[in-house]
Amino acid sequence: MTVTLQEAAHSAMALATKLFDEEGFLGPLWFINVGDRLAIVKGQFDGNDSKNAALALIRQKFGQDATRIIFVSECWMSSQQGSWNGTPPSECPDREEIIHLIAEDREGAQLVLTRKIERNKQGKPTLLPTETHDYKEIGGRFASFFDRSATTKH
Repeated sequence: MTVTLQEAAHSAMALATKLFDEEGFLGPLWFINVGDRLAIVKGQFDGNDSKNAALALIRQKFGQDATRIIFVSECWMSSQQGSWNGTPPSECPDREEIIHLIAEDREGAQLVLTRKIERNKQGKPTLLPTETHDYKEIGGRFASFFDRSATTKH
């Protein structure tokens, strides 16, 4: 039985939710399909250099052979209108804390899932329901893992 990108994304979000509930935070996770195998890679970020290094290692190890990749992490999100002004979401006044999942496959299918994080006065987190987003194009450091020049976006 073939698992769809949507099914795989929701399964990855369920695991990410479980980890977040158990640990109170979520570090970066990659779910990478290579043929019929699934590799799960857990990372840790401490700035842009570590993000770039982790991504370079993922691309080096799996870039040629991966058929599907799902990246999920806790992060900040903001709703900026128009062109990006260069302000990181973590510095925007309208920022929201979320769990962000980007799923994509070599055939061009892409999917984004998010779960907003609300914290009480003591800082205890509560996850809101999963939201599915349908973007024309997914961009960013951890998106567009595959070369899209020869594929059609779904």
